[in-house]
Amino acid sequence: MRGTLIGDIVGSTLRNIPQESTNFQLLQPTSTFSDTSIMTMATADAIMNDRSYDSCIKEWVLRFPIGGYSEALKNWAYSNKEYYGFDNTRDGAVQRISPIGFAANSIEEALWESQKAASITHDSINEIKAAQAVAGVIFLAKEGKSKHQIKDFLFRMYDYEFTGSLDQELAYNLQEHFDSSAPIAFLAFMDANSYEDTIRKAIWLGGNTGVVASIAGAIAQAFYKHIPKSLIRKTKKRLPNDMELLLQKFEYHTATREKNVIGTETLLHFH
Repeated sequence: MRGTLIGDIVGSTLRNIPQESTNFQLLQPTSTFSDTSIMTMATADAIMNDRSYDSCIKEWVLRFPIGGYSEALKNWAYSNKEYYGFDNTRDGAVQRISPIGFAANSIEEALWESQKAASITHDSINEIKAAQAVAGVIFLAKEGKSKHQIKDFLFRMYDYEFTGSLDQELAYNLQEHFDSSAPIAFLAFMDANSYEDTIRKAIWLGGNTGVVASIAGAIAQAFYKHIPKSLIRKTKKRLPNDMELLLQKFEYHTATREKNVIGTETLLHFH
């Protein structure tokens, strides 16, 4: 899951700043986490501590009130209302889904839980489809499936098809067609050869760079099983202690999940 937060931090200050190539400075002096990281931590908190997604979203918004949230989400977080309503802004749900892909014990679980988590705030078919696709791809990547198998999954399940060479126009067209940033992240991952290369291509392709790079970073972490130590070290300094602590606990338990199975129970709980 660290790959998600690193992608968000790298992309945070590069939105709407077109890159001529993938050779750019990854971290700027102002690079920091955004609502993407905060909402990702809310999902991880729900999984780790057997809590509802909505209660954790509220708690993390209140914990970090300045995070770039929509006004509707902030108003809901400060209210006593259990029911949120629906906010169909692009990427509002898909940005917080990655922990589900890392924690799920089956593809079915990944798809079901991501639908539940997304539908708290979004009833858009495109948004729920994107959330399921992200969780599903992360699950398949961590299970060692090939890029060919992942591409086949995306086409069969969600009609995401990637043809042609990697370019910014293709990325824009995919985003507009599916009304989601997720396909741009998939496109970057398919063409890359490492975690860092994935992040660089995700940023270069454009769009909502924080969300795109966070999704691409999560998939790349699951697939390559490696993030450069320099990136980990430099981004850890930009995370609050409570985020870093929960992140470490989450990654420890997901890494050892198979060793903790007792019957059908595990240390990770979905609700």
